[in-house]
Amino acid sequence: MTLLAAAGCTGPAAEGLPAGAYVAVLNASAAPSRTWANTFCSGALVAPDLVVTAAHCLRDGPLPDVLVGEHDLCADPVAGERRAVVRRLLGEGPAAELALLRLRQPVTADVAEVASLPDIGTTTVAVGWGRVDTDQRRPCQAKTMPLRVVDGHECTPVLAAADDADRAPGRWVCMTPTGTQNTCIGDSGSGAYTLKGGRLRLQGITLGGLGCGPDEPGLYASPDAVAVLLQQAGQPGAS
Repeated sequence: MTLLAAAGCTGPAAEGLPAGAYVAVLNASAAPSRTWANTFCSGALVAPDLVVTAAHCLRDGPLPDVLVGEHDLCADPVAGERRAVVRRLLGEGPAAELALLRLRQPVTADVAEVASLPDIGTTTVAVGWGRVDTDQRRPCQAKTMPLRVVDGHECTPVLAAADDADRAPGRWVCMTPTGTQNTCIGDSGSGAYTLKGGRLRLQGITLGGLGCGPDEPGLYASPDAVAVLLQQAGQPGAS
């Protein structure tokens, strides 16, 4: 999440979420012992070799690495599956503000199914390593943030700020926290999920908000925006 604020809250990793829910985007030059210090965004695994994230995380600069399946980025050694990114595609039109990362080698973690557009009132959970607040330190442990899809009018000020910053998403949903934690700086690109039959269903990608407080709504790229991004990448079966 950017502030806009870029898209964070402490707490233990959620019980029962598949390993594929935990996707960190980090500097490719980071040593294994420095993973936490070099993680700058999160992502969502939508195929064994494809990660969706927010475009502002890596619009410029070298290609990153991706780490999938690790809760604790300060662990020594860090577990999970680390992969180099060999290509990035920035979304256009309906997929604006999204980026697709192709991994050099696939991972074995369960991927997220791209869901249909969520109804107002749908409850989701976002996963990331962002800050608790704008002036707080980023945690090592992944945190989970319960969210609820709300009427898009609640995000009117956020959308206006995004438009002024030339970061307006193509298709989006508005979500607010249902607890005391919100997505924040460092959570950009993270997936907002529901679980169905133990499988992850991707309901949105964290983009940004005006703040990190528990009452602050945020913009999340909609799942149909992700589907368009996959179509723009020529992925088989993308609709």
